[in-house]
Amino acid sequence: MFCPKCGKELPDSSNFCTACGYKIETNNTQQNLENKNSKTVKVVIIRTKKLIGCGIAMKVHIDGNKIGSLKNSESVEIDLPIGEHKLLIETFGEFTDRVLNLTPDINKVTITVVMKMGLVSGSPTIESVKTE
Repeated sequence: MFCPKCGKELPDSSNFCTACGYKIETNNTQQNLENKNSKTVKVVIIRTKKLIGCGIAMKVHIDGNKIGSLKNSESVEIDLPIGEHKLLIETFGEFTDRVLNLTPDINKVTITVVMKMGLVSGSPTIESVKTE
């Protein structure tokens, strides 16, 4: 992290800049405090088995962080705090994305993805999103 006033590099846990004394306020600090007491939602991403394109792994990212890769019939699970999160599923430069708006009344989200094959390449596609 860097001081927004003078630009000095600081540890992520800093509350004040050691060079100029500027008070550091980050959204991450506030968000982390809120998330400690917040409910989480289980998000399950399942790749549907399909014969064509079955060997191509799909990379799954949430909020810019890779959380796993999916081949045929595989799934990945993650607990996310209430709020808005960006899901991105990518293969060989082709991707699909979706904004997940997780609210307190949702306990679980199940997302089913499939590889849609064209003549030369394939692209990941979200088949369904179910909430419980």
